[in-house]
Amino acid sequence: MNSSTIPIRISCAGLIKIVLQEDRFLGTLNENSLRQGRFVYTPPGGSFHYFGKTTRDYLEKELGLIFQENKKDLRLLLPETVERRRVALESFATWFSRRKRREITPSRELYEELIDEQQVLSLQRHGFPKLHFIGTARIQLQTSRGGQKGELTEYFWEIFEAQLTHVSRRLLERGIKQKYPFVHLLTREEIARGITDREIRCGDYKGHIAIAPSFNYLIASKPF
Repeated sequence: MNSSTIPIRISCAGLIKIVLQEDRFLGTLNENSLRQGRFVYTPPGGSFHYFGKTTRDYLEKELGLIFQENKKDLRLLLPETVERRRVALESFATWFSRRKRREITPSRELYEELIDEQQVLSLQRHGFPKLHFIGTARIQLQTSRGGQKGELTEYFWEIFEAQLTHVSRRLLERGIKQKYPFVHLLTREEIARGITDREIRCGDYKGHIAIAPSFNYLIASKPF
């Protein structure tokens, strides 16, 4: 890994594959992109939280990472020098792979997106979907997140598939129709070209680029 390919920040998230109508993938309008005036569909899910002060101390003091926002999201800046960045990145990757002292499912984000915000799921009618862990993807992209646009970022994505009952599927499909365009079922063709038939972009997680690599990871649906 040469200096030009060493990222300056880290971002960790859980992404959820929800397939309905045989071969359509659920996308939601990304909140961060909406704040920038851009309409971009992304997979359900979102940033992971760390647990506890000792974890924060380890990430900050031992690895030299800097939290970009004053909350528990695992979005961090790497140290300034190239060598320290390289070491910190691999040490973080080892810590992340242990799946301890942090969230290990995106249930909180799924609740916020589909139950609290868009209300296309109901705990009373649907129950909460079981999330099956598929695997982890690690990828470098330039972010378009507000405030960090263009920064080379190392993404750690954990991929899950939602397991829905027949009744939940039927009710969810009905709710999606009522909440369009905030939620939408995307075809493989729309995902491949990066834009829907109604000309709304299908971005990857947080809308970084148009070819939607995170949707492609969901489509693969196999361990990495």
